[in-house]
Amino acid sequence: VRRWGCEAHQGGRRQFYVQTVPQLTIQQRRELEFDAGARLGSYHPHNAFLLVGDCASALAFSRARHVVWVGERPPAHKMLPALASFNGSGFGASQVDIFVALVPEALRAGESAAAVALAFKTGLREAGVVVELRVASDRKLTMQVAANDAGRAVGW
Repeated sequence: VRRWGCEAHQGGRRQFYVQTVPQLTIQQRRELEFDAGARLGSYHPHNAFLLVGDCASALAFSRARHVVWVGERPPAHKMLPALASFNGSGFGASQVDIFVALVPEALRAGESAAAVALAFKTGLREAGVVVELRVASDRKLTMQVAANDAGRAVGW
């Protein structure tokens, strides 16, 4: 059987999307994995899961109950190996800019954007985020943080 550009007897691991019936229950997922003899990975909208396995696994899922469609995950949906290989000294340590628009409520009576920037900087540093703040205008700040800290900085 030829599907997805490979024969069922080939053993190389590849990535596939397994699309299921809408609102798949936990019990149905267990049945599906039991029927196919393999485990599904992370969820991908809409009603799909990632399968990392060989073509025989993909074929088994395509024949299992609760499955609507199985297709190979295209290379465009995958992270470039060069990006995936970055660690603390790579992308995660690089600097990103975050722009903060100050709404009138953020500026207390008589308080300048510089004073708000200082409060942001103090709070973020207490949260363990190394940040450089610049006042871009009377209504906008620019924060520069490490990419690893961007989520915490935005959440603060």
